[in-house]
Amino acid sequence: MPAPEIVAAITDAGRAESTRPLTLLVVDNDPLIIEASEALFEGQGHQVLGARTIAEALALAPDVDAALIDYDLDRGETGLELIDRLQETAPQVALAMISAAQDPVLQAALRRRGVPFFAKPVQPEVLATFLASLSKREVEPQ
Repeated sequence: MPAPEIVAAITDAGRAESTRPLTLLVVDNDPLIIEASEALFEGQGHQVLGARTIAEALALAPDVDAALIDYDLDRGETGLELIDRLQETAPQVALAMISAAQDPVLQAALRRRGVPFFAKPVQPEVLATFLASLSKREVEPQ
């Protein structure tokens, strides 16, 4: 879990930028990543749901604004498979991949799908800015 002072600093930064709380789905095969993400994003005022598999994520998807997805999931599944399924079944969900996988082929596949990629370890401020942009986008008239 991140140090409390780091979470507090990110929380303050996130609140300054965000216009409304989001419901986030964090999909990762590592339960500690999900737990740390909950602490971080809930500290910024967002609600966080965690999933480790595609089935778990798809069950939660109708209730979320955005999904932050790792590439390597449980049961040999991949985040790219999940992204394809979510783009089909829950197109309203904003998607991003956060992964240590630095494969250029993966990154090209994400670009073709219009999904941003954040390399682990990603700076919390970068994620706060990304989420603030989603929050603002959803409340501003188009």
